[in-house]
Amino acid sequence: MKQWLKRLFGTAKQEPENITKAYESLPLPVGSPEEIAQSALKAWKKRDLQGALELYNRAIALMPNEASLYLNRGNLKMELKLIDGAITDLQEAVSREPDLPVGNLELLKMMKGNPDLLAAFLKKQEQKRISSP
Repeated sequence: MKQWLKRLFGTAKQEPENITKAYESLPLPVGSPEEIAQSALKAWKKRDLQGALELYNRAIALMPNEASLYLNRGNLKMELKLIDGAITDLQEAVSREPDLPVGNLELLKMMKGNPDLLAAFLKKQEQKRISSP
């Protein structure tokens, strides 16, 4: 492996800088925003919550007016117990599509000041997600 790197990047002294430059020049994985959102959903179902969050962030960067992306990311943040972020995302979803069903938004706002109630709610939401196919 070391010899291969030397052939590719030159001397050993040059490797770290050249490797970093080569890595940084690689494009991010690409796909349509819809494909990225589908990947986020798959990651979420596989319980890769941080990976799903990163994918939703990328999808929203590409389609900032898509209410369903904010809804999904808000629900994911709720599961991650990022309550302020969940509320913000759910509000963004409603601002973009007022008829969107975001029943959790008002509940989260009410429960934010009551940690025990909030913990019970989040536990119940997680049990629902686990039991659904």
